[in-house]
Parts: sequence; structure tokens; C-alpha cells
Amino acid sequence: MLRLILILILITHTHWAMAAKSGLNVVLIIDQSGSMYGYTDQRTGERIQTDPDGKRIYVVKKLIRYFAQRIQNTPLIHRISILEFGGNYKRGPDVNVIVSNCAISYNPGHPQSADQIAAPCITSNLTAKHMNNTNTPEAMRKALEEIKLLSAIEAGRQLKILLITDGRPDVKGSNGQYRNLEDLRSEIRGIDSQLDDLGVDFRVIGLKDKTNYWDEGKYGLSDGMFWNKITGKKTNGHYKAAVADSHYVLEKRIDDLIDDWLDEAGKFKLPCGETPTAEYEMRPYLDAVTFTVDFNKYGSALKVDYAGKQVALIRPATSRDTEARHTIQRPLPGTYHFKGQPDTDNDLFYCVAVTETLPKVKLMTPTVSVRKDEVAKIQFQVTQAGKEFMDIPSLPVTKHLQAEVTATSPSGSVKHFTLAEIKYENKGIFSIEWMPTEEGRHEFTFQGEISIPGKKTEKFIAENSAKNAGFIEVNPARTPLWLHLERPDTENGLKLTHFPLLTRFIPVKLSLYEEDEEVSLEQYVIGDKNTWLELQVVYSDTGRAVTGTESLPLTVNDEGYLETQIPMHILPFKTLNGDLWYRPGTVSIKINAIADRTPPQHKLAGIYLPPELVSNRVHGNIMSVSGIQVKTPIWLVLIMSLIPVVLLSILFWLTFWMLIPWLIIRNEDAKRGGKVTLLIYDSIEDSNAVTPLKKFIITGQRLVNLDGQISLMADPKPKVAEYCHLRRNPTNASSPNARLQYRWRDDDKIQTIILSNGQPRLLVDQYHIILKK
Repeated sequence: MLRLILILILITHTHWAMAAKSGLNVVLIIDQSGSMYGYTDQRTGERIQTDPDGKRIYVVKKLIRYFAQRIQNTPLIHRISILEFGGNYKRGPDVNVIVSNCAISYNPGHPQSADQIAAPCITSNLTAKHMNNTNTPEAMRKALEEIKLLSAIEAGRQLKILLITDGRPDVKGSNGQYRNLEDLRSEIRGIDSQLDDLGVDFRVIGLKDKTNYWDEGKYGLSDGMFWNKITGKKTNGHYKAAVADSHYVLEKRIDDLIDDWLDEAGKFKLPCGETPTAEYEMRPYLDAVTFTVDFNKYGSALKVDYAGKQVALIRPATSRDTEARHTIQRPLPGTYHFKGQPDTDNDLFYCVAVTETLPKVKLMTPTVSVRKDEVAKIQFQVTQAGKEFMDIPSLPVTKHLQAEVTATSPSGSVKHFTLAEIKYENKGIFSIEWMPTEEGRHEFTFQGEISIPGKKTEKFIAENSAKNAGFIEVNPARTPLWLHLERPDTENGLKLTHFPLLTRFIPVKLSLYEEDEEVSLEQYVIGDKNTWLELQVVYSDTGRAVTGTESLPLTVNDEGYLETQIPMHILPFKTLNGDLWYRPGTVSIKINAIADRTPPQHKLAGIYLPPELVSNRVHGNIMSVSGIQVKTPIWLVLIMSLIPVVLLSILFWLTFWMLIPWLIIRNEDAKRGGKVTLLIYDSIEDSNAVTPLKKFIITGQRLVNLDGQISLMADPKPKVAEYCHLRRNPTNASSPNARLQYRWRDDDKIQTIILSNGQPRLLVDQYHIILKK
């Protein structure tokens, strides 16, 4: 059973009237009549100028920029059309469309400033103009057309019209004479009626001029009274039509309008309920719960806390989404608290739809034949999210569950098992003792409710699962056959050995049993034994086959067992659910069998599991096994753990025996100053080594390779040191010392000389070698 609970989450310090639209369709109507721009009254000679500075144009631009500013980081789209009107009879149209369907929206992939977003709507043609008379009816008629055009693009949006004017309707007819005011007002009423039918929010701002038209009227009705009747009142009781007798008041009217419109429609559509709350009370023993969150802004997230700890951070999948979804499997009961992120944003709104899923139950096929008039133990397995049932110690199921099992026979008679007859074993396993009195197919139901004092009684099992828990065939003519796991061995807890980097396959081996006795495949399988069964590796939560393991054939090996190999490289990590090095992973399998391949008096019942492992099923499927552990042998883990130790030891040795001595020698040479040289000289002709035959500068060096670089004229033939290596020793003494090892050509013996500063050593014949600083 699924329960859908809509919860409004309102985290703000200001009032918000929830909108059901996803943006505004706005038509702005600007009066460009002569009185706005300025004219001279021919009767009085007085100069009439309501808005010579074009303040009406300024506030329209301000309104558009506000729209752009308020949609940033939201998925809203506002569509705007701008009209200007006057009365240019014989000189052009009375109404001009400056902008039509200009969309204001925010693109998180290409963020822009408010001015950049508003720029397409603020065209160069949006300026103050002189258009003489005031054809208000025609302007409203054109606004009605624009509203219909915008509504055709996307239905269900809020519709807004703003008229900024400075006088009553005043326009000449085709005869060149001014038309009757009441006729013009009648046209406006007719158009307003159509606007009402469309649900348009119509506002008027009147700019006050010297004629005092707003407060004083002809025929007993001022323009202020007329527009108040047309537009009506806002929810706060104020009229939607208002006069502005100064530029300051005009800006104040626009600010109020922005607050009205954008506080209504500046929020994203949220499918919420009516009761503000910031928490959810989780009932016990749920299969899973899914939170679906709608945000009014891009880049938002929802933090979910339980028992003082964060259990989830729910955010949309991409920066362009405002909906997010998160599922908690087998949730613990209690209060879950919600908090919008960032929590400093007072304009962030969201709501949460909570979908609860109840546990499922499945009748477990008995491991022995069920016969008429014989008592049989029948087991039912309750699972949560496809996994093992999780008891809640503070709310034990044995204390709070009210359950009933029914068994319906082929004849229609129903046997009821009360709570007292239902035994709870463990891990969601329930059992009954049942003695059928008829042969044939018996249908079972398993109904249950969780009852907690002081709280509402809740369903325990999903309705469809409860009503269709399973069936049992009571037929003595058909003896069940069972597949027994030989590898992994059920006696050792469903464990398989894995050798990382060496093992390419996981072997699975099964045998066939009749009741408690192993039987031959040749005797009990009809046709080709190698095509009878297929194995699948499945996900334990969904039961879906892992790609690449949909049909692994179980073939008969030399020992007569059914065997297959699961390739390790195709198993995703989430299937193994472990790293396999220092903790085991798990694999779930399912067997598919071709029907009618057993003798008529036999049937394949499923995969046998001992009582302590009966809960290791995938969704209770009797042909499946879950929780097969794949682990690395402990001795291999120990060997693998020693590898880093060995590598570190080698690194330490290299550092201690090579790097550190070299640093010491370089430091000593720097302290001594000058150069360290190795000299070879003729002690007869140059006893003081003033002009050495060979000179090697070895300052700052610890190991010096001199292979083939020493060649001397000796008797009876020249001596060449094919192998010659000098190794300096670090010392705190004031003089350097070294060891020289060398081998002459055609001589296999390696000779060694210890050199100290200034002390010559015989090399061969009259040739000596000396180390000097």
C-alpha cells in the first residue's frame, strides 16, 4: 500500500500566499497622450504637462528590472508585452505594440545580471512620445489580444494588466468630432468583462493633472470612481486603481504593485498542502520512504535530520532542476526534521511529498512434501526493501503486531489462523502448523497491523502482497526435488574464496536431492542436463539481473554436479557490496529452470537452505539465494598487508644508505670550502703531485664512477682500470676519506684502497693516488 502525504514546508519570517502558477503574463499600457508630453490649452492659454520628464517610462523600466531581479535563481518565466496609446486619427494607429511576448527568465547555465536579463524588454523605442488624444478603449482592446496571445503559449499562468494614464478617455470619431465619454466608458466596461472572464488582474495608476479628472467627474462619475468600479479591490480592501499626484507617489505605487504581483507569483509552483510544518513523523516498520521535494529556487537543497544527526541532504540532480527525490530504506521511526539550504535564505520555499512503501510477505516453499491429512510447517518471510526484516528493539513486532493468516482450499473453504497460532521465529520469519484436508492448490493470505498505544493503527504488509502471499500444491503424486548448494557450502555460512588479481571467476556448484537424499541427474532430469538450468547474478534490492549474467548455463561437470562460473570482472562494486580485501562482499543469485524437464511424479521446488539461512532469499524467491559472502583468505590478506611494509623498508634503506650520506658529504664539503679532488701522479718525476697525470673533482659527490678513465704507462704494458668506483664516506672529521675499488684490464682481481686526505697510496709501479681538499 502506498500512502501519499503532501506536506507544506514553509521556512521564512514573512507571509507568503502560495501561488499555483509558474510565472506572470503581463501587459503594460502606457498613456502617451498630449497631456502627458505637454500641450497648450487653446481656451485658457495655459501649459498642461502631466509627465514632461517621462517618469512613466522610468517606472515601467523599473518594473521590468524588478521582474528580472526577482527571478534570479528561480525557474520562473515572466512574459511581458508593452503597449503605448494616444489618439492619432488620420496620422497613424492609436495603439502601438512596443514589445510583444518578451520572456524574462534565468538560465543557471549562463548566469546574467538583472539588467542583462531585462535588456531585451527595454527597447530603444520605449520612450516618452506625443500622440495627442487618449484612445483608452482601443488600448484595452489591444491589451486583451496580447493577453490571449501570451496565454496561448502556456496555459494556467497568472494574467496581469497595468494601465498608466493621466486622463479620461478622449478620442475623435470618424467624423472628426470627439466621441461621447459614456460611450467610451461603455466600451471599456465590455472589454473589462472579457478580462474578468479570463481571470486578469487589472490595475490602474492615474497621474494627476491640473484638470483634477480623477476626483471630479462629468455626469456625476469621476475617473477615480469609474476605475475603482472597473478594477475592484485587493484582498487587503484597497482599490486596485489609485492616483499618483507626484513622482514620489508614482514610484510608491509601482513598489506596491511589485510587492503584490511578485509576492503572489514570484514563487515557483509548489504542490503543497495547507498546514505549514517542518517535520515528518515516521511510523515504524516501513519498507521504504521517498521524499520528493519541490523548490522555488535553483541551487537549493533540503537537509533531513533524525535524532540530532543529518541522514540526508536532498538536492536536484542538476543545476537546472527544482525537483529532487531521495529514498530511505527501512527507515527508523520517529521525528524527521527538514531545513532548507542555504538556511540564511528567507525567500527559499519548498514542499515535500512523502511516499510510504510497506513491507512485503512471501510464502516460503516447504522443504518437504505437503500431504493431505498430515501436519506441515508453513513459513512466511516478511522483507523490507527486498532485504532482511529489521526488528526495532523499542517496538518489538511480537508485542505490537496483530496478524492473521488464511488458507483457502480448492473447494473454497477458508482456514483462519489467529495471532496465537502464528509463531514469530526471527528476521521476519513467521510460521504456522497446517494440516490440509484437501488435495490441490491452496491460496494463502497474510494480513497484519501495527498497533502502538496512543497512535493510529497502521497496515503492516503491502495490500497486494498480503492478499497474495503464495500457494502450496497438496499433491502426493508429485515429490519435490531440491537443489543443494555444494559451493558455496551452506554448512559454512555461504562463503566463497576470492583471490584478488588472480581469480577471474567465482564457481557455483549444485547437486540434486529428493527429500533428504541426493539423486542422479541422469535419473531425474529429462533431456539435455546442460540446458536445464541457468544462473543469474541479481541485485538483492531489486531482483534485477546484473548485466552480463542474465543466462549463465549450469552444466554437468565430471563429478556429476551442476556447475557454472561467475566472471568477476562484470560484477559492479555495489553488487559485491564490499572491497573484498579486508571485508567480504556479497553476491545474490537466482536459478531459472526450463519447465517439464522432471518426471511427472516430481517437481523442482527450489534451492534448499537450512533453517538458519531461510531469510537469505531475494524477495522471498525460493529459487534464489542472497548474502553469499565473497572473501579473500586470511593468509593472502596477511601477505598483501606485508607488501606496504616491505616497500616502506626498501624506501627507508634507500633513504638511510644513500640519500642521507650524500646530504652529509655535501654539507661537509660546503663547510670546508674549496674543492675535493682525486689526483694520480708519477712519484718519481713529480713527487709532490704538482702536475698530476689525472685529476678528478669530486666535490659534493658520494659515488663516483671512473670506469676506463684511469690509464697509466706501466711495465710491461699500459694499465687501464676497466672497473673503478670511488665511494666517499660521511665523516665529522675535518678531512674527507673514501674507498676506491678497481680492476685492471686482463685481471680478474678487484683491489681496494682506503684514501684519507693528503695521504698518498700506491696504485701501480711508481704511480700514486691521493685525495685532497
